[in-house]
Amino acid sequence: MEFIGEFIMEMLSEGASEAIGCKRIPKYIRYPLAIIVMTFVAAVIGIIFTIGVAMLSTNTICGTLLAVFGAVMAALAARHFSGELRALRNERPEAASGTVTE
Repeated sequence: MEFIGEFIMEMLSEGASEAIGCKRIPKYIRYPLAIIVMTFVAAVIGIIFTIGVAMLSTNTICGTLLAVFGAVMAALAARHFSGELRALRNERPEAASGTVTE
């Protein structure tokens, strides 16, 4: 049963990540998918950071490592998603101009 759940979650996450980058899918579908993926990633990073802070009182080294890992992951995720959103915002329909610039 665990395998089936893992397979379904993997298919949904892979499908969402591919759909976000595909320009053939309309924006009104891509943007909510991007928000769902960002929310999920933020929740996982938040849980890691929260567990690290909670463990500081019992195990200082492990709590510090988890908190630092969560903070680094949050910074990297923010950098990645800001670049992705900037790329989505700057996309232009090239069919209207007639020329393709790369």
